[in-house]
Amino acid sequence: MKHGVKFSLIALALASTGFAAQAEDSVVVEQSGNNNTANYNSLGGNAAEMIQRGNDNTIATGQFTGSGNTAGIGQLGDHNSVSLNETSTTTGSGSDYFLIQFGAEGVDQAQGQQMNIDIDGGNNDVTAYQFAGDGMNADGSAGTGNQLNVQATGEGNVLTSSQSGDTNLIDINSGSLNTNVIGVTQAGDNNTLDMNEVTNIGGSEFEVSQGGNNNLADFSDVARIDGSSMAVFQEGQGNQTNFTSIADVNDSRITADQVGDGNTINFSEVTGVDSSTLEAYQQGNSNTVNFASATNLTDSVVTAEQMGNSNSISGSLSGLNNTTVTSFQGSEEDAEPSTNNQVTFAIRDASNSEFATEQLGKDNTIDVDIISADEVTYNLTQDGEGNRIDYASSWFSSNIDLTVDQTGKTNVTYVYADGRDTTVDMIQTGESNRGVVRSSASGSDLDTVQNGGFNNLDLLIGGDDMTARLVQLGYRNTLTGDDGSLSVSGSGHTLDLVQNGDDNVHTSDVAGNGNTLDTWQLGDENQLTSSQSGDGLIAYGYQIGDSNELSVTQTGENNESYVLQIGTDNSAIVTQAGFGNFADVSQGGIGNSATISQMKP
Repeated sequence: MKHGVKFSLIALALASTGFAAQAEDSVVVEQSGNNNTANYNSLGGNAAEMIQRGNDNTIATGQFTGSGNTAGIGQLGDHNSVSLNETSTTTGSGSDYFLIQFGAEGVDQAQGQQMNIDIDGGNNDVTAYQFAGDGMNADGSAGTGNQLNVQATGEGNVLTSSQSGDTNLIDINSGSLNTNVIGVTQAGDNNTLDMNEVTNIGGSEFEVSQGGNNNLADFSDVARIDGSSMAVFQEGQGNQTNFTSIADVNDSRITADQVGDGNTINFSEVTGVDSSTLEAYQQGNSNTVNFASATNLTDSVVTAEQMGNSNSISGSLSGLNNTTVTSFQGSEEDAEPSTNNQVTFAIRDASNSEFATEQLGKDNTIDVDIISADEVTYNLTQDGEGNRIDYASSWFSSNIDLTVDQTGKTNVTYVYADGRDTTVDMIQTGESNRGVVRSSASGSDLDTVQNGGFNNLDLLIGGDDMTARLVQLGYRNTLTGDDGSLSVSGSGHTLDLVQNGDDNVHTSDVAGNGNTLDTWQLGDENQLTSSQSGDGLIAYGYQIGDSNELSVTQTGENNESYVLQIGTDNSAIVTQAGFGNFADVSQGGIGNSATISQMKP
């Protein structure tokens, strides 16, 4: 009875699509039993209905020439085969084909159904369905599953294919495709879509949907994509989407979207991307997005977004021009904050491009290296606790603009920069945060702000002609370096240091020529220690508050030091050695003391 119902469904499906309608010539073939064969040829404007019931049956169509052909083909059973244009190609256009296979249900059933579709021509409409059982052998191992093989060229064709069951395969291997629409749906586990060696794709759409676990959508050796879209959606666990060896992409969009845990999206060896978009979206835990060896991207957008925990986004990009790369990791609305996510990127040979990463949650990590780049802006944002930016670096680069924004507690940022004309803006808001800056980029600007308590700024500056503005607002913040002091080397630097709060500590060591150190401390029990060596140095020290201490040491020539303390129990010690030194100390309040030593030969 069950098979009778399915047989009726086949007839109903064929009739509903118009294949039962009278045309110039009409053929109806029905076969029951096993090992049957049916062949059909049409010269145009004809209609055919072919139904087989049983196992190991074959339906093969020969030449379809002309236009306006319709064919409805249905098979009920196992190990059956349908070939559309197996031995020849369609030279006409405007034909409709409906293919459907029903496999038996249960263990050791629904094995080895096969469809082969070969279409050459235009404006053809092909619909192919394969319905199967669980695709398992009697011993519980995965069976061979159903197979759908597609060879398609021409323009204006529409292919809609669907498979249900497990361990099924859809293989698309085509040459030139223009203004074609291909839709693929697979429902079940361990299914595969394989699209390879496809070239000259223009104005076409590819949509793939896979529901189940451990499915694979694999696109490889696809070239010359123009004005087209490729989209993959997967829902389940352990699924994978690969875009490998994709070349010459223009004005197109490639998207992968996954829902579930343990899924993977790979963009590998994607090159020659112009005015296009590469997108990856994942919702779930322990998922991975990887942009590996993506090269020569111009006027394009690369986007990755993950919602969940223990996810990873990574990439190695080079040859970027006027391209934007963005990544986001967080959690769904009203969900617990995401944790243990990671973003790692290496970007080489980029110009006039933007990079941005945002993480919401805790215990997340960002590691970004910008190498041999010019005119690149990158913004790194973290909101939560225990997050790390490890590292944000630019090497052998110029005109780099880096912004770091961390909000929360116990966050850490490491910034490394060399080259020239780099701008670094770092903001940390919260408590017990640490900022580490190592910069040897000459002619650069550094702005850091820490707002909160128990924060630490560790600064080492080299190169020449750098301007640094360092601000700490709050209480018990420290401004130090590798060896316990802020370390500056090089010439022509200007440093403005501001600490506003209680119990703050500032220690600096400045070496070089023509450097200026301007320091403000406002609050209680602040300490400032400064040491300078070189020629033409100038140091300003200001403290407003209670129980402050200031110590300035300068060694060299043409040094100047101005000290102003307003408060109670302040102490200033200034030591200068060399030629042409000048010290001006003003103290106001009670219990202040000043010790000045100048050694001028």
